Amino acid sequence: MRSINYSIDAPDIVKGVAETFRKKLKKKTKFALNMPLRSAERRNKPSDIVLFFFPVVSRTGTDIDAAIKNINHSKPVILVVLHHTFDPEAVVSESKKFVKREHTLTVDCLFYEDKGLLQCKRNDKALAEAKEWLKSTKSELKKRRRSGQHKESSTKS
Repeated sequence: MRSINYSIDAPDIVKGVAETFRKKLKKKTKFALNMPLRSAERRNKPSDIVLFFFPVVSRTGTDIDAAIKNINHSKPVILVVLHHTFDPEAVVSESKKFVKREHTLTVDCLFYEDKGLLQCKRNDKALAEAKEWLKSTKSELKKRRRSGQHKESSTKS
C-alpha cells in the first residue's frame, strides 16, 4: 500500500470548507504516514476511507444521526462535524459522544460562511486527531485493501 485513497462526501454548501480541511490534512499526513493521501476519484480507484463533512443545522445529536444514516458502507470514515460560528473560541459539544459507528473518527470544526474553516485551536486539534487516527489505522486499511473491502460504495444516493 503506497497511498491512502480517499473520497469526500460533503453538501455543496460546505464544499469549500471540505477542500480546505482536505488540503491541510494532506499536508499534515504527508510525512507522518510515510504515504500520501490521494483522491480515489482522480485516480479512478476505490477509496480506502471517506472524509464525510456536514454542517450542524439544528441539534448536534439529531443532525449526526441523520448524517450517519447516509453512510451505507463499512469503510473507515472521518466524520467532520462543522459548527457554524464567527467566533474561533466558540465552545461546542463533543460530537464523538453521539457516534456509535465502528471505524469512525468524529471531529468537530468551526467555520463561517464568508471565511470558511476558521483558524483556531479546535480545528488544529481536529486535524491532529485525524492525522493520528490515520496513522493508527494504516495497517487496518492495508488489510481491508487486500481483502477487497475498500471497493464498497460510499454513500446512499
